[in-house]
Amino acid sequence: MQASDSLQELALSEERLGLAIEAAEVGTWDLDLTTNVLRWDDRTRAMFGFSPGRPCSMDDFYAGLHPEDLQDTSVAFATALDPSVRAIYDVEYRTVGREDGKVRWVAAKGKGLFNEQGTCVRAIGTAIDITARKELEERQRLLTLELKHRMKNTIAMIQAIAAQSLRGGPAVDVARDKFTSRLDTLAKAQDLLTQTAWTKARLRPLLETALRPHGLTERFEMCGPDIELSSKCALAMALAAHELATNAVKYGGLRHDDGRVVVTWQVTDDEFRFHWQEIDGPPVVPPSQKGFGSRMIEKALAGYFAGETKIEYRPHGVVFALNAPVGALSTE
Repeated sequence: MQASDSLQELALSEERLGLAIEAAEVGTWDLDLTTNVLRWDDRTRAMFGFSPGRPCSMDDFYAGLHPEDLQDTSVAFATALDPSVRAIYDVEYRTVGREDGKVRWVAAKGKGLFNEQGTCVRAIGTAIDITARKELEERQRLLTLELKHRMKNTIAMIQAIAAQSLRGGPAVDVARDKFTSRLDTLAKAQDLLTQTAWTKARLRPLLETALRPHGLTERFEMCGPDIELSSKCALAMALAAHELATNAVKYGGLRHDDGRVVVTWQVTDDEFRFHWQEIDGPPVVPPSQKGFGSRMIEKALAGYFAGETKIEYRPHGVVFALNAPVGALSTE
């Protein structure tokens, strides 16, 4: 290939790169560390509130960062230039426009270039204005908080209606307490779900939240991988854990001071296995009839997880098992 052909191919490559950058609305920056000269294109200048063509320096860069993001951004940039680390510079930060005072969000990426002696002589990268995305995320966060508030109000109303409706004797008082505690378990599970815009909840925090009201968290041993459940499965698991713990405190492994509960779960390529075992409690007597709690644990949970459940009233303690396909964990 002749030199002219190579130059022509290089020119075409640069033109294609320029078109791609323009289409993606990506800004570019280039810092020569031997001369400390910073070059921004006009799109990057706009992200810092500068007029097109205005000369810029590293002092302008640091001065334009939002005070709350200055330290983390500075550390990330210094780490990218450190010869012993050579990290990729990948940060999101706010800027305060020098000329217009407007706050913007920027996603910046880049890397340091090092000579044969290991000295960083240049840093190059890109910048994208993500203000619109951040504003959308903030609106979504506020909507989620509003949903959380409304759901709490709704559950409080249901509790009040139940308290007014279920009157008249010890049996009704017991039913009311059970009803209220189940609603409270649902409310706490919803709190976890609203942190992820009602999409998913991590299993371990969900179990800890459901078991905490029983005041015996130190007697629960939990072991399993960090997995997430869909909102449907999370609510069902929270209720099931609440019912299992309630029964353990009243009739099972937690009725005696020495009793404890071991909760484990495993995930393989195609199966989720959940296991609850009560240990060192009083002798277990199978119930004469199944109430809401038992039906919730055995049938409803199996339905939500599209799997199989089994509860055994062994003499030394209750054992509950759930086997379900992995795909069901994320299915709404």
